[in-house]
Amino acid sequence: MKLHKKTLTTIGVTFGCLIVILYAVSRSFLNSRSVTFEEEALRKDIRRATSALNERVAALSSKSADWANWDDTYEFAEDRNDEYIESNLGDKAFVDLGINLMMFLNEQGEIVFSKYYDLKNHCQAPVPPGLKNLVPFEDGFAKNNSSDSEIQGIVLVREFGMEIVSRPILTSDGEGPPHGTLIMGRNLDAQEIRHLAEVTELTLSLRRVDDAVTTPDFTDVRLLLSMNNPVVIKLLDKNTIAGYTLIKDIYGNSAFTLEVKSPRDLYMQSMTSLSYFMLLLITVGMVFAVMMLWLLEKLVLARLARLSADADRIGAITGSSSRVHLPGRDELSGLADAINGMLARLEQSQREVQINEERYRNLFDESLAGNYISTPDGAIRLCNLAYARLLGLNSPAEVMKSSAYSFYKDKTDREQFLNRLRAEKRLEHYEKELVRADGKHITILENVIGTFNENGDLVRLNGNLFDITERKQADNEQQLIHSITNIASTAENLDTMIQLMLDEIVKFLEAKNLFLALYDRKSEMLSFPYFVDEVDDVPAPRKLKRGLTEWILRHGTALSLSRELFNELLERQEIEQIGTLPRSFLGVPLMVKSKTIGALVIQSYDQEKLYDEETERVLSTIATQLASVLERKRAEDELRVSEERYRDLFESAGDLIMIVNADNSLAYCNKAWHDTLGFKHEEMKGLSLEALLHDDCRGECMELLDGLRAGEPVGLLQAKFVKKDGRIISVEGQASANFKEGKLDSIRGIFRDVTEQRRLEQEVLEAVSKAKHLEGIHQVAVTLQHEINNPLSGVIGNAEIMAMILPQVAVNPSAKDIESLKVAASDIVDMANRIAKTVEKLKYVYKPVLAIHPVQEGVGAEMIDLKDSE
Repeated sequence: MKLHKKTLTTIGVTFGCLIVILYAVSRSFLNSRSVTFEEEALRKDIRRATSALNERVAALSSKSADWANWDDTYEFAEDRNDEYIESNLGDKAFVDLGINLMMFLNEQGEIVFSKYYDLKNHCQAPVPPGLKNLVPFEDGFAKNNSSDSEIQGIVLVREFGMEIVSRPILTSDGEGPPHGTLIMGRNLDAQEIRHLAEVTELTLSLRRVDDAVTTPDFTDVRLLLSMNNPVVIKLLDKNTIAGYTLIKDIYGNSAFTLEVKSPRDLYMQSMTSLSYFMLLLITVGMVFAVMMLWLLEKLVLARLARLSADADRIGAITGSSSRVHLPGRDELSGLADAINGMLARLEQSQREVQINEERYRNLFDESLAGNYISTPDGAIRLCNLAYARLLGLNSPAEVMKSSAYSFYKDKTDREQFLNRLRAEKRLEHYEKELVRADGKHITILENVIGTFNENGDLVRLNGNLFDITERKQADNEQQLIHSITNIASTAENLDTMIQLMLDEIVKFLEAKNLFLALYDRKSEMLSFPYFVDEVDDVPAPRKLKRGLTEWILRHGTALSLSRELFNELLERQEIEQIGTLPRSFLGVPLMVKSKTIGALVIQSYDQEKLYDEETERVLSTIATQLASVLERKRAEDELRVSEERYRDLFESAGDLIMIVNADNSLAYCNKAWHDTLGFKHEEMKGLSLEALLHDDCRGECMELLDGLRAGEPVGLLQAKFVKKDGRIISVEGQASANFKEGKLDSIRGIFRDVTEQRRLEQEVLEAVSKAKHLEGIHQVAVTLQHEINNPLSGVIGNAEIMAMILPQVAVNPSAKDIESLKVAASDIVDMANRIAKTVEKLKYVYKPVLAIHPVQEGVGAEMIDLKDSE
């Protein structure tokens, strides 16, 4: 940009900034002042509107007073005469009063008479349900307990509001007691609001607070209005300002939002004045700018243009010894002399630069690193032979015909590289990937220095490249193997491990289509636990066919195919097509101990001959590691399943199984032990075996354990354990010692709870003893029965004979003694029989026990039905 334009631009920008600043400050000042005045005026309008609304309610209150303090109304509230209704409550009365509702209630709050008249449609209508719902409240407006009580205000009724006045019904003299309540109401709908607006000469609107259909301005205002902030002022647009306030109902709740709109006349007048002022300021400024430009052109710019023309003329002549000429004694003349001195020194420097350039050229061309010079748009201006060969070309001339963009995998990589260079000015060891002319991907380290112009724009790149593809590939392979090893050690199961490992392999190979096939020799099924493909779905497990995967399994070698080679194998019927035909295919076997357990395959549907020997080597290395990890993980899973199976067997076993450490602490107890002793799993951890044994058997059991430690065999073990609640249980079982490297590792025992068995055996022994004792008693009872029955039978017989011979009792007193003797003898015989039978029953009670539990030699009894024995 020339000085003329710069000067003009500077003056214009300065003047423009001044205009903008003055306009912004003035507009802000006038706007704030006008808004302040407008808000004050609007607040007065809101107060005027609310006052007018209150006056309407007061007027309604005055009308209701005339009706409530009237003898006829007083009598009607008590006797409900129809004459009052016909004379005073016709439609004309509602029209004359300008009201919509009259409702009469008795002293109990019950509705005596109610009528609702639609003034808009001039017809009677049902009383809105909302009003009837308000009446039953004892503390509401429908209940007046004193002669001077009055309630007035606004209530919400359906889609509109209503002005309500409630007065007690008194006599014409205003005396009581009240005979009830008179409720008088007038709708506060849109028509009434328009009438109120005409009266107050304001633009008004009234919205219910709970109105679901509202405008955005009302929605914002609802959030701002509150008891602490009763009035909200809002600018609707540049022409209108609005004020909002809350209107409460008779219960003190927010019922309506009152909006008052006002035109912004003061603001519009201020903006018009500001426009005239700015127009005048712009006119004066333009005149001033023209005068300043003329003076600068005359005194500075013309002479500076002459100096610039001389410098251009000298610069166009290579090796010229010409000099500039500008007479005068000001700074421009001094600048001309300085330029002449600089030109002299420049001639000397040019000769030195030519010598150094030849030296740099030799160093640049013969370097082993790939040196280059390019522009930011990708044009390569200079490069050496090493740079050309690194990119797969034969000479620097071929490279300079191409663009640097053509060697990047993605144009965004080039943009990121340039953005970072612009920010950091130079980059050292910058790693990136390039695509050679032969399609091979390489990784390079680049050192580059950016050259920038006076505006800070990047104009040139000087750099050198080093090929680190092999080193990077080795690092990546090592990192992948490390990741696979970590996954194998942390994965929960085999399926999760395969998913995580193959995800890492897909990222490493940048493969869009990769799958893992595993062959199970037991089931002879081929499964695909990992399958990522752009075209085909995940195949189901299947028997072996003649696909490419099966070819790898049969031969145990890698297979790399293009579309042409695939067709040849199809023609020779060595394989069959399964799934979509790829354009490039590379598969390697997974080998474990010379056995093929699966295959790892990558393929492409859009590129031919994509995979080279290096790719096959990398995939084979990955497959070797993967096969080893899979086999190890599979063995670990089988071992874990086996351990879980045996642990479940122990836990669910009914026998009491425990493992005791060498120091007699409990290492393991199964669930049966926990249930039997009443201890939780956490409570038994660390307990000593000695603490659980009963005092009667602790010493003997510890001696047996010492024998096990010494390798002595132990037969059947019998012990007593103390439960958590203090009860004692008896167990018996076997124990064995486990040694590792000649040292005792643990003692394992399997026991069975025989507490109940010991108890039954004790009961049987007691039953045997009692049975023997009862057998002797039974013999005594039978003998006694015979010894008593035989004599007494004779006594009873003789007594009966004597009773037949002797006269009756009434004649002979001895007959009474004979009868008493016969009765006493019969009682003794019966007692002896009962004793014998009772002992017999007791003997048979113990026989079933003896039959089931014979515990001593020669002791036993067969089962006898007690019912039959009786």
